[in-house]
Amino acid sequence: MKKLFLASYLAGVKTLVGTWLEEKRPEEILFVPTAANVEEYTDYVEEAADTFAALGYRVKRMDFSKFAREECERELQMCDSLYVSGGNTFYLLQELRRKNLLGALHERIEEGMLYIGESAGAMITARDIAYGQIMDDKKAAPDLKDMSGLSVVDFYILPHRGEEPFVEAVEETLRVYDGKLEFLTMDNSEAVIVDGAEHRVEREA
Repeated sequence: MKKLFLASYLAGVKTLVGTWLEEKRPEEILFVPTAANVEEYTDYVEEAADTFAALGYRVKRMDFSKFAREECERELQMCDSLYVSGGNTFYLLQELRRKNLLGALHERIEEGMLYIGESAGAMITARDIAYGQIMDDKKAAPDLKDMSGLSVVDFYILPHRGEEPFVEAVEETLRVYDGKLEFLTMDNSEAVIVDGAEHRVEREA
């Protein structure tokens, strides 16, 4: 059964993710910071790592863009919990496609591997990420031609609502795609929890 924890800002939902992880207590979390490679500001990556450490979890870092496809796929098959960081959604998808990992990732999520996605890592779970072009720079992924995402949820995550510096981009995205896509918006203190075919939005206490 699918189990996903989709956040706008992981460090902002520490208690929520801690409670969610308690159910399975994975020995190790495969930590993928790839989306942040093309970003100037990346403090959220270390904040996510610190969040897991504070909760008592060991992380294994693996930037998929820097490893061979076979190595990435092997780690995906072995891990029972995966974290995918925020950053540029288009670059992240480009690198997953470059290593031909979308199929394996989709399969592992369907098998019940715990998936924790932050911002870009949450947005790629949708059927298509083209809607992210107002928030993210597509030029960061010049080789990306197919915008199809992981397609493991039937909604579209729109993170950082009401949060600077994304306020205008989020509202413009909502206007442009009004009536076309089913959005779930989150601020930095909220998370979407997917349990099989069900999902709910929860707020950090």
